Amino acid sequence: MPGSTSWKSGRSTRPRPASAKLHLESFEARIVPSWGSTPPATLTLPAATAIVLGGNSASGTAAISTTENDFFAFTATTTGNYRLTATGSGTVPLRDSVLSLYNSSGQRLAYNDDISSTNRNSATTVNLIAGQRYSLGITSYTGSAGGTYTWSIVGPTVSTVPATTPDANSTYSTATNLGTIASTKIVAGQRISTSDNFFRFTLPSTGRTGSSVSIAFTNALGDLDLKLFDASGRRINFSQGTGNSEIISLAGLAAGSYVAQVYGYNGARNPSYTLKIDTAAPVAVPAPTPVPVPTPVPVPAPTVAPVSQFPITVRSNNLTASQNLIVQQAAARWSQVILGALPAANYRGVTTTGVIIDISAPSIDGVGGVLGSAGPDAFRPGTLLPYHGAISLDSADMARLEQNGTLLSVITHEMGHILGIGTLWSARGLIVGAGTADPRYIGANAIREYNAIFRTNATSVPVEGNISGVGSRDSHWRESVFSNELMTPYLTGTTQPLSRVSIGALADLGYRVNYAAANAFVPTAGVAIVSGISTGRAGLVADPGSCGSYACPFCGASFVRSSPTATPPVVAAIPEVAPPAAIASASRDFWTTISPSTGVWTADAIRRTATASNGTPTPALAIPTVPVGSNGVRRMTSSTNESIFRFV
Repeated sequence: MPGSTSWKSGRSTRPRPASAKLHLESFEARIVPSWGSTPPATLTLPAATAIVLGGNSASGTAAISTTENDFFAFTATTTGNYRLTATGSGTVPLRDSVLSLYNSSGQRLAYNDDISSTNRNSATTVNLIAGQRYSLGITSYTGSAGGTYTWSIVGPTVSTVPATTPDANSTYSTATNLGTIASTKIVAGQRISTSDNFFRFTLPSTGRTGSSVSIAFTNALGDLDLKLFDASGRRINFSQGTGNSEIISLAGLAAGSYVAQVYGYNGARNPSYTLKIDTAAPVAVPAPTPVPVPTPVPVPAPTVAPVSQFPITVRSNNLTASQNLIVQQAAARWSQVILGALPAANYRGVTTTGVIIDISAPSIDGVGGVLGSAGPDAFRPGTLLPYHGAISLDSADMARLEQNGTLLSVITHEMGHILGIGTLWSARGLIVGAGTADPRYIGANAIREYNAIFRTNATSVPVEGNISGVGSRDSHWRESVFSNELMTPYLTGTTQPLSRVSIGALADLGYRVNYAAANAFVPTAGVAIVSGISTGRAGLVADPGSCGSYACPFCGASFVRSSPTATPPVVAAIPEVAPPAAIASASRDFWTTISPSTGVWTADAIRRTATASNGTPTPALAIPTVPVGSNGVRRMTSSTNESIFRFV
């Protein structure tokens, strides 16, 4: 069934300890049998042990036999992120726990099987709403032994904000004087705490085109607005939007003194904003030198990009202004891909014909641990296409990802899971071999695009298998084949293109899609492409259908054997010899390649064995050391003929 998934940062972690404890185990409500790695998406809630959260937290101990479930019911006291854990404890600890959270209607909101590939305890973070009733279910993995465990529910920290005195610049008459603004003035680190803020500044000359006064802030932390007054206190203009910035033009205003007022909508407060006053003159562009006008050549009308009718509504919590901008860019990327509106659905009072995504940045475990989780949690009947999902990323990791330039790819990846890539495959019968080392995707549209890109004739698409952790297997394209594609389990490469294969997977789920929105994607490893025909195998391979062509999946070069004077596709016999014994016995399965810096063939990086496309092993090809020829053509000479090496 649909479930959460994660893009892992590569380090194993441990669950976060509870900050407050309330030990209750008066009785255990149980249902049979226990769960596998994916609990039921919906169920009729059984009787449960009632839990009262003290200080937004509680914990306790309980025991599980081989085939039973424990349920704990509680009411969230504060809206925010809650950390739920189940950890083996005692003399006979529960070795492999599974936990799941349900709302009062029995709909699954979040779940977790293993914290990591080496930690079989369970933990998840989920955003809950104050006053809502929830049930936490805990059991052992199907077929595993029971035992004692400690459960914990840790909610947002409850704090009291002390009263503060009004800011010094809280009135028009006490406005902070910024002086004469000759170009650009930026005032960072401001806040609206107990009162409005006023700033006085002077225009040295008539306001130029493009000059303005503006504020930037995170709207989720408090909606701010902006007003502008002249020297007499008369309001000139105002800006009252709903985004993360407000701006008022200064163009055409006479030289003189002005006052900007920053205030919260309906008394809202905000802990951080930046004021910017820009009066710089526009850069003068020299007139172009006249050139003869050529005779116009008729050109076809430009293709107009289709307009999406699929709204993606993003609601953020605890994100900075720059992070919110990145999140909106990710949502816009998927809006280019999905075009058609879906049947209207209502999520907690909000109706959508697309999807609503709540994204938050709680503090989980610092940089490098659990990155977070994402997945859909509300589904349309029949198609199961989601109308709500949630993304939760550790605030420390989010800051790191933004700094190194990968946050956009991570958010776009996680939104892909919310839309159903990987998370709906099992429920819709689009995957076979789940839980094995070789799961395969069988949706027709994705298979068609996979065959076109990889130039093969496969009947399925390779999916990451159980050699990866729980959060990666059965829900991503296989890393060894797709490399840096957006929907692989690990973030690699300088770019992460969204391929037509991923868009085809959305079409298989029932979305109306735009294949033209795909990024250019060229396989970088695993399958070679030769003369327009795929070898279908990794390594140095021979394809009888390609008239004797060979290919290298690592450097992209194709090898075409010919007579000393002829050009392809005239093909001579291919001398095949075994690799040197020292290389054949090496631990790495590589033996020869071309050096990109010197253009010399050396023994270090192409797979040492060749495999025909019918699966029959053949001896490896011996390649002597030769320099690069003219026009980038690599040439080598063997005892019987000359080989021409060219890139395709």
